[in-house]
Amino acid sequence: MIFDCFVQKIKLTWRITFLFIIFPCFIHAQNLAPKKLANIASTKIVHLLNINQLDSAYSIVQTAFAFKNAYDFKTFVKESIRPYLPFNQCTLITSQGALSKFKLVGKDTLAMYIGLGRTNEVEKFYFETYEKHKDLNLTGDKALRRDLFARKVLGFINEKKLDSIYNYLGASLQELGKYKWDNLFREYFFLKTPEEFAQLIAYQENKNQYRIGNYLFTVEFNKDDKIVDLQLNLDFQGVSTNDDVVGHN
Repeated sequence: MIFDCFVQKIKLTWRITFLFIIFPCFIHAQNLAPKKLANIASTKIVHLLNINQLDSAYSIVQTAFAFKNAYDFKTFVKESIRPYLPFNQCTLITSQGALSKFKLVGKDTLAMYIGLGRTNEVEKFYFETYEKHKDLNLTGDKALRRDLFARKVLGFINEKKLDSIYNYLGASLQELGKYKWDNLFREYFFLKTPEEFAQLIAYQENKNQYRIGNYLFTVEFNKDDKIVDLQLNLDFQGVSTNDDVVGHN
């Protein structure tokens, strides 16, 4: 009887000790910043691409919307990424929210994006040529103000703040009615966002164009800084196409 109690006490002590060892580790893993988790994922993905372990690489990124199955992912890698391999350098360039951008140096240079979901699964994963990401230099208070304004509007779209977006529309667009614009944003814009990174690639006196992921985001203003046109066009290799156009003309 005494021996049984002694054994039970040892088991209980071991369980408590085990919890004290494991529980802080679990909490630490859950609290890792998205940037750190994306950095870990990028290292694994690059290594697996370099050694041609595409099934293992796909197992990490399979939750990303861009790849519906392993075959699509393998085809993409063989046709678009293999010419750049092997990558001998993977550097985190910047991180905004859950989306991180990496510079990959191999036979040429690529930009790789990894976006994490709420449970730290890879939700976004794509590559672009690195040269694309150089912002144009803006000069003058008006150009800088319009750039900040356009990025603010994109932020409202990312956050699905319908009322805030509607308040920034010019009178000619508001005449279409709030109901119509609500439907437009819910059915089109919100399905293709959020996209945290916006690279300014073209601007005129009253119009700015940004590359966000696989899309071109265009905002046109009137003299009162109200929106008179808003577009989200599918972008293929830096060239806009009208095959998938969202917005108002």
